[in-house]
Amino acid sequence: MRAQDLVADPDEVRRRVREAGYAFVPSSAFRVQETRQAALEDLLAAWSTLPLDPYLRGGAYRRRRHGVYRCDPQGEEVTPIEQRGYFQSVEHNPFVGGTERTFAALPTDLATNPVLLDLLRFDAWLFAPLAGADCHGFLAHVHLVRVTADNQPGRPSPEGVHRDGFDFIALHHIGREGVTGGTTSLYDHDGSLVGQQTLSGRFASLYADDRRLRHDVSDLVTDNPTGGHRDMLLTSYTPI
Repeated sequence: MRAQDLVADPDEVRRRVREAGYAFVPSSAFRVQETRQAALEDLLAAWSTLPLDPYLRGGAYRRRRHGVYRCDPQGEEVTPIEQRGYFQSVEHNPFVGGTERTFAALPTDLATNPVLLDLLRFDAWLFAPLAGADCHGFLAHVHLVRVTADNQPGRPSPEGVHRDGFDFIALHHIGREGVTGGTTSLYDHDGSLVGQQTLSGRFASLYADDRRLRHDVSDLVTDNPTGGHRDMLLTSYTPI
């Protein structure tokens, strides 16, 4: 399968990112091959065993794993590389920025999961022409994140309206259970709201030029006595 075959009308998605700086893509646009179904189930199961985010302040509502990849869009190659720290400046992340964070790594079988690699391959293919002629690939940071809510809200974006500090980001919704909220809002640098959507359904996604826009996600709330959660695959891409 070619990278672009993962999503219906991929050229339109790229056009919207080029012109508006972002594109919301519905779950229905993603097409996982029948031969990938076992790999898909393995991938989805990974969110149920995520360890707590050790850097989270003010609660224990976020769980996370992290991996790093080298992506070659021309050859459609995506390769996991040695785990490294994750750094965001205080300017980009006033909540926990300024310190290199080291999260639990993706186990080898998860890091090489075919469905995960398909997503990263498509993302790199989509962003490559937008990065300029000097782009020979991307360094990609990949985060599996579960935010939970119980008697206290879960905060997907405790830093508020922000940039992630990379060139491009792709935020993939994996699933949710027992929660409402989690609306993604996009703003230009003047602070004007330019787009808003609550991602719903497996792989419903936001593709965005992080250099042009800032974003925020509203809190998760639940009225379920046993709580609830929202699972996301968060990725960022820096040209190399």
